[in-house]
Amino acid sequence: VIFVSIVFFLFPIIGRWFFKNMKGDNVLEYIFVLAMVFLAGFLAEAAGVEAIIGAFFAGLALNKLIPHTSPIMNRIDFVGNALFIPFFLIGVGMLVDLRVLTKGPEALIVAATLTVVAFAGKWLAAFFTQKIFRFSQLQRRVIFGLTSSHAAATLAVILVGYNIGLVNESVLNGTVILILITCLVSSFITENAGRKIVLREAELLPEAEEIKERILVPISNPLTIELMMDFAVMIRNVRLNQPIYALTIVRDDEEAIQKVQTSRKMLEKVIRHASGTDTEVEIRARVDMSVASGIIRAVKEENATDLIIGWNPKRQTGERLFGTRLNNILENIWQTVYVCHFIFPLNTNKKMLIAFPPYTEYEIGFIHIVQKILILAKEMGVSVTVSCTAKTKEAITKEVERQKSNIGIQYLTNEEPGNLLRLASFIMQDDFFIAVNARKGTISFDPDMEDMLVKINRHFQKNNFMIIYPRQHAVVMKETGLQPQDVSLAPIQEQLENITRLGRIVKKIFSRQAGKENENVNKAGEQLPDEEWEDDVEKEKE
Repeated sequence: VIFVSIVFFLFPIIGRWFFKNMKGDNVLEYIFVLAMVFLAGFLAEAAGVEAIIGAFFAGLALNKLIPHTSPIMNRIDFVGNALFIPFFLIGVGMLVDLRVLTKGPEALIVAATLTVVAFAGKWLAAFFTQKIFRFSQLQRRVIFGLTSSHAAATLAVILVGYNIGLVNESVLNGTVILILITCLVSSFITENAGRKIVLREAELLPEAEEIKERILVPISNPLTIELMMDFAVMIRNVRLNQPIYALTIVRDDEEAIQKVQTSRKMLEKVIRHASGTDTEVEIRARVDMSVASGIIRAVKEENATDLIIGWNPKRQTGERLFGTRLNNILENIWQTVYVCHFIFPLNTNKKMLIAFPPYTEYEIGFIHIVQKILILAKEMGVSVTVSCTAKTKEAITKEVERQKSNIGIQYLTNEEPGNLLRLASFIMQDDFFIAVNARKGTISFDPDMEDMLVKINRHFQKNNFMIIYPRQHAVVMKETGLQPQDVSLAPIQEQLENITRLGRIVKKIFSRQAGKENENVNKAGEQLPDEEWEDDVEKEKE
């Protein structure tokens, strides 16, 4: 009891703390996983259980903390398949004595009995499963083929029994023959039945052109490179085998050439990190007048379907006058946009809370974002809580059933799913908050959620959070009698840099004056919090 309690309750707590505080060092993370495995094996032997059982329990305890597409999982698979499993099989092979098969019929009788019982039991299980869930005969054959093979678990169990003297050499050799026969037979049955199912479904379903997924990730902050790339790897569709496009934007000024070279070095770090997950990354470097226009052009040139960008809560003077960088991007591209604020690795989160605004189910990108959320939840190994209306819940449930996802989803059905004050009561520090928003003028746009990023940063600044803008139909916003050709933004773009410089000078002047005032206020003990100060500034602007 003590052994199980330590492994299943203490190991996840230690693992979550380690991955949250030691992020970025892949070698140290792998050594930590090995140390936990060896520790579990030692504790198992101390409790009177085989060490292999302790290693298995350690894998179960750390499973949710290690995404299947992460670099550390790739290293675990590689070292396990290339080192540990071959040594395990060599050890078992050295214990097998083939001369036992020629000394008498006992080993052959044991092998035949085990094989017949194993196939009969798996066939009956597949038969009853077919009847209960009303599967076809081909589906029953696939179930039988997938479940009838015996390999690692059977070998480990029989090896433990042989070491403690529970079984003799005849049973050990018979089990090895059982493994050989079942693996061969199950492979042929699964391949044959699976091919027939694919051919039958291809005849019934009409041919549809599948959208080629292209994920674009603009990179600017070296501190969040790995977190952003890990998220992109998690949500990508592995079947499409498409690369991830890493983008860096450099302003067109006197130091543009040097900045491009520096940015390419930063992108090389992205490639090295993604190579640990066997994910192909293509780098793109652009020189443009502004970061927003560079991203917009890259999305159109690369025909990107998903854009992943980071969010910077600080706004410059130019952005206050002519709109934020995010607003400029959303007004010009209508693909799926993920605005991310990651402060620690996603695999350390325990729960995912998602808020859908009313009428989101009518957006053309609704199905796409639901699929991405399901993929992300599966990779993170977390439970999902959804705040939405009754109609949105019905649409989500249909898509979950169509995807045959086993993700457990809890619904908070209400008519104000975007009420952040209410949702804040459900959020803990280890939870991941996702809000689905809409562009201005679209069907699911809610004016109360227009400044969502500011509100979310206020209530969830200690959490990982993300805003998703689904793919939507383009909406042209213009005043009556005003034509697009009547307005040109070229003069504004040309003078934007000069205005920004002027804003810096004015900011310095006011900063000095504000610093003196803050000193006086601090002495009186009546300093206003930063968030309230920002709200007052926004109100004065309006």
